[in-house]
Amino acid sequence: MEREVVKYRGCFVCGQDNVIGLNLNFHSDDEVARTKWLPDRRHEGYKGIVHGGLLAAVLDEVMIKAALAKDIRCVTASMEVKYKTPAEVGDELLFEGRVTEQKGRIILTVGWARNSKGVVVAQATGKYMTVPGDLDKRLATSLE
Repeated sequence: MEREVVKYRGCFVCGQDNVIGLNLNFHSDDEVARTKWLPDRRHEGYKGIVHGGLLAAVLDEVMIKAALAKDIRCVTASMEVKYKTPAEVGDELLFEGRVTEQKGRIILTVGWARNSKGVVVAQATGKYMTVPGDLDKRLATSLE
């Protein structure tokens, strides 16, 4: 059964209080985190094509949400995105991410974005790090 993943209300990608943000909702079945996004003309990089940086931002978020769904608070250490085919403005995208491994403080993840036809438009790998004491408390108090 899927449940909503915790979020920070001011987050650019998922925060409902961010007036210039994407305001996406993320859910997880404890293995895979998911969201859907319908990009519009405000999200263009070229005419009719979604900006790759925004795809990367949502991929980063879906991978970290996969960790948060497992009650792992962490921050992005690095990520790599491979763009496969242009994502079209007006075509709803499905983003999914999962944790593949945890090695001490390092969390390894994968993520992908598919268009409405099921074609992968971008895929990513991420490395996240859990955070020590005070920063962990700060992250915890910002999440709901």
